[in-house]
Amino acid sequence: MKDNAITVPAQIRPLRVLVSGQSDFGAATLRAVKERGHIVPLFICTNRNESVQDIAERTAYELGIETLRVSKLDAALTDQLGRLVTDVGLMAYVTLKAHSSFLSLPRHGSIQYHPSLLPQYRGPSAINWAIINGEKTTGFTIFRPNEILDDGDVLLQHEAKILEDESAGELYRRILMPEGVKALVQCMELVAFNGLKGQRQNSSLATYQSWCTRDTARINWELKADEIHNLIRGCDPRPGAWSYFSGECFAICKSRISSFYPEHPTDVPLGAVVTLTTEHITVKCGHGYLDILEYRDDVGKRCPVARLIQNGKFSVEQLFFSE
Repeated sequence: MKDNAITVPAQIRPLRVLVSGQSDFGAATLRAVKERGHIVPLFICTNRNESVQDIAERTAYELGIETLRVSKLDAALTDQLGRLVTDVGLMAYVTLKAHSSFLSLPRHGSIQYHPSLLPQYRGPSAINWAIINGEKTTGFTIFRPNEILDDGDVLLQHEAKILEDESAGELYRRILMPEGVKALVQCMELVAFNGLKGQRQNSSLATYQSWCTRDTARINWELKADEIHNLIRGCDPRPGAWSYFSGECFAICKSRISSFYPEHPTDVPLGAVVTLTTEHITVKCGHGYLDILEYRDDVGKRCPVARLIQNGKFSVEQLFFSE
């Protein structure tokens, strides 16, 4: 079902909602569910990094919601939750595989958000890969999860244009997160009150991409300028595109396709700084040139390259290396 077909019930009763998830998406989902007058008896945090408190955990605490941190959504967890009575389960940015017994624990089962137009871009880094691959459109899907990764009947899909030069983080904040949270809660109510049914995915059209990792984000200067530009956009803010420069890792977070063209073409090596201004440096790629505009410093803060230019960090013919 397309998003413009949504008709949310005007009169609703409070639902008991089991929310699982993490990060800002999980936090926003908790707030949206509560704002609609529903009850969240338990929030299950699925953040794998147990050394930090997740923002969704903090939000649950602020809202007075009991929280459980888990590393598996398995049958043992289902047994642990056996006496918990809920109407619907919401999977709000969950990257753990869920056992069928966990998914079917709520009376109306579970529904999940995924930031792509399934069955395309199944996997944990869908937003990153869509931009890295140069896609012009993407979107999100609300679906009925099963034990196959990102499989299950589709309840709703929303298509979104990827703006020129837009990064993964910008796309997520602009539309995929806010509209995704809204659609997830709307579908929850339609499932519970209207008996909304989904449509089976065509698995023959499915594509899968694994995690976008730091190794993925390493820049290969043999690629075309637009391919490197897409990599930088797709890896911002995480994992962050990078290259070696002056014997150190140099994190690049903003670029643009350069209009630079040498008056007298020379045999300049790939990755070489060919020119610089007060605001950017221009680097030779396998085909074309790329302007580097922003980088991340040693503590991860975004900074204009102009700062390094002013400090004499760069000079023409210096090289970025892939290895």
